[in-house]
Order: sequence, then C-alpha cells, then structure tokens
Amino acid sequence: MDVTFEKLIVDEHGVFHYQEFKQPRFTSPFHLHDEFEIILIVKSHGKLYVGSNVTNFNDGDLYFFACGLPHCFYNTHGYEKGNEMAHAITIFFKKDFLGNDFFEKTESTILNKFIKKSERGIQIIHPSQSLIERIFNLSRKTNLEKVSDLLLILNELSITKHFSILS
Repeated sequence: MDVTFEKLIVDEHGVFHYQEFKQPRFTSPFHLHDEFEIILIVKSHGKLYVGSNVTNFNDGDLYFFACGLPHCFYNTHGYEKGNEMAHAITIFFKKDFLGNDFFEKTESTILNKFIKKSERGIQIIHPSQSLIERIFNLSRKTNLEKVSDLLLILNELSITKHFSILS
C-alpha cells in the first residue's frame, strides 16, 4: 500500500487543530503527517491500517498516533449504503506545540514516555467518559481553556493503564 504525505492546513499561530468529520464513509488514504493525532471514532466501523498492522475499529474507539506514523481507517464494504454517517473527532498538534523542550521537562516525563510509545500507534481501551466528554467539548472552549483542556486530555492519556500498542 502506498503512503501519502498529508500536509494539514491548520492555523500556523494556533497551538493545535480540532476537526470533526461527518461523512458517508472515511475517505482518507493511507497517509502520514508531521503532527501527532488523537482520533475518537464516534460512529463507524471497519479496518484500521496503522504502521505494519491491520486491526478492526468500532464506535467509541480512541487512538493516538505519533507524527510520521502511516495510518488510515477504511469502512466495512458498503458502509456508505447504510443510513449512518461515519463520524470522528481529531486533534492534531506538533511536537513543539509548547516549545522545543516541553517533553523534556520534569513535569512531562510520563507524557514523554507515552509519546514515544505512540510511534507505534496506541489504542486506548475503554476510555473514560470524562475523557470522551473533554474531547467533545474542546471545540467549545476558547483561549487558554483550549490549551489547558488539551493538556488535561494528554495527561489522562499518558496515565492510562488500559492501552494497546498497534504496530
């Protein structure tokens, strides 16, 4: 499978990019990009191709991918013929979103370990309802509330004990 480099069109002055996808089926090719990605599958199912692995994905699944990790979500054949739309929420951010050495700081030690694991792709198993709600509500936040909530999301992801390495 060929890998496509995806140049995200984001606000260069923003800390991160939040995007919601609602479409008949997921259409992104097998791709990689320069940003980290948190993706919540709100409604959909099919196959996830990540790195050298293929696995199933379903409603409610939550993933974290490092920059440069090839991935794509393919819906089950005929998904678009159903009455439901494929729905996902994504959060993209660059490694230096809070400065070049943020992940090297003492307070970021656990997060840095999680970031290193994400080079192989991570699925969060049974994410908490509070984490899901925080991801949903991120689009309604403004100013520094957005940044603080992203940090809270990253903190909860980094301390979870229930995850699976994908590739």
